[in-house]
Amino acid sequence: MLTPGIKGHAALLVTPENSALAMGSGELPVLATPAVAALIERACWQSVAAELELDQGTVGTALTLAHTAPTPVGMVVHCDCELTAVEDRRLHFTARGYDDVTEIAAATILANNIAAGAVTTEKLAAGSVDASKIKAGVITTNHVASNFGETLDLSSNTSIRNTITQNVNEAIAGIEIGGVNLIRDSETYTLAAEGADTYWIAADELEPGMTYTLSVREVVLSAGQAAGVTWKVVNRTDGTVHTSGLLDFTYGKQSVTFMLPETEGNWALFLYAGVSGATTGVTVVFRKVKLEEGSIATSWQASPEETSETLGQLTEAVEGLDGGLDERVQSVIDALGLSEQFASTEAFLAALADIELIRSELSQTNSDLTLTFNRLASAENGIAQMFSYFQFGEEDGAPYLDMGSSESSVKMRLTNTRLSFVQAGAELAYFSDNKLYVTRLEAVEQISIGTDTNGYLDIVTTPTGVGFKWRG
Repeated sequence: MLTPGIKGHAALLVTPENSALAMGSGELPVLATPAVAALIERACWQSVAAELELDQGTVGTALTLAHTAPTPVGMVVHCDCELTAVEDRRLHFTARGYDDVTEIAAATILANNIAAGAVTTEKLAAGSVDASKIKAGVITTNHVASNFGETLDLSSNTSIRNTITQNVNEAIAGIEIGGVNLIRDSETYTLAAEGADTYWIAADELEPGMTYTLSVREVVLSAGQAAGVTWKVVNRTDGTVHTSGLLDFTYGKQSVTFMLPETEGNWALFLYAGVSGATTGVTVVFRKVKLEEGSIATSWQASPEETSETLGQLTEAVEGLDGGLDERVQSVIDALGLSEQFASTEAFLAALADIELIRSELSQTNSDLTLTFNRLASAENGIAQMFSYFQFGEEDGAPYLDMGSSESSVKMRLTNTRLSFVQAGAELAYFSDNKLYVTRLEAVEQISIGTDTNGYLDIVTTPTGVGFKWRG
């Protein structure tokens, strides 16, 4: 329903293409007045688009515009509009445009009885301007020549300086910054329409009288056709729509700011799968959506509820890992045959901490086999509990490293070409060329060769000798 009070917002990046110099409305690289007019009209029609019938549209017929300050290329200009009156088929709006500095400057830098025409630095030389004669009026880009430099000094005019200070302080005081995201599942949300008026209740139970800012990093039209995405602020208690607007399908941050009335109820933010009332067959993807208290759109972050859930899941995973850690460490101790040396898993882990054997790598090349220990420290104190000795030597001109224990006849020997397992001077097996070779094998009961898929050939010992058995 078209009722006074509907508000809208639009934004525009100032580029060389929409500058006064490019559009022929001036000689400076600042936002052209026709572009300002187009931005205002866009904000107005988009604000009421969701309230019109499918076969209805709006067109501007009259515009009174005061373009009071220039905006250079590279800055973003915003426009806020409000529907003030509805007269039959006529809609009346008020609108204001602003950027990071223009609204303050327009409200405070007041000119005067300077006549229309080019104003140059020569005409405004320090000795030629009587500040007391400057009266109400405005200086626009049409009144400022391209050679208007930085020599205009109004610092001696106390009234202007005080007015600027006062308005800057008022503007700063009016800025409210939130930060906490009130929307869950906001990083990526896909909304597929199931009918003509499909929407996502992005947030509800909003506080009456509070100022909120909605921002979104990207809105993607994944399926169907739509002119944009309708957003509405609705009182779910009685269905009243307080304000609405249209988000563009674009990559780049969009934001709108609105203030809720003091009326009690369950105020909620609705995001539609396209234009309200025409969402059939449309699928929209929202990325990094944020609703926060205040008038500034801050960086996206997940809602506190999502963060808490993630931390809870991580805590559960860590607790589960801790629960099985002792058993896994003990199985390693048993496999290494170190149960007598280490009475507990804590003692074993402490020894590893002393050794600081963070990682070892066994690499094979055509000519060399290399075992590398990274960050091996405190070897004498810690590693002796598992290995009695590390012995370097040379045999037939080839260097080797032996690792063994005084309590066992088995040792490992590392050379340039192989890693061997030796017992009582005899080589039992070795790694070389990325293969394991067994040079001496004694089977007490059985040797099985094969796989579960293909079956096994068992070589078994019997009371009278050795037998072969196939099992599938």
